[in-house]
Amino acid sequence: MVKHDDKFKHLNYLVNNKKIWCSEIASPEKNTPGIRIVFNDDLLQKKFEGNDNSAEIDLLFEFLSNLNIICPDKSYNSVKESILKKLQNQKTRFPPPGKSHPHCCS
Repeated sequence: MVKHDDKFKHLNYLVNNKKIWCSEIASPEKNTPGIRIVFNDDLLQKKFEGNDNSAEIDLLFEFLSNLNIICPDKSYNSVKESILKKLQNQKTRFPPPGKSHPHCCS
């Protein structure tokens, strides 16, 4: 989307053909921090085709690490450990390509 839509051309520098996603902290408005994450659609799809939820956890940690830079929290590492204990080695929540998600309404 970033590569093909002029509305997002200002994010082209975040497009990376070797990484699944790139993120940054930015300010969409003065004094309003935000987090931008730009995905490589092809690599992301392959990563989410796995049998476990490691990609979901990696993406969550990418977001949380940026959030912790914006608003540091002393309990950040313990929160990450808790998330890993609870979520690690579970099945992915993303359906394979062409399949609908079992939790979606039809």
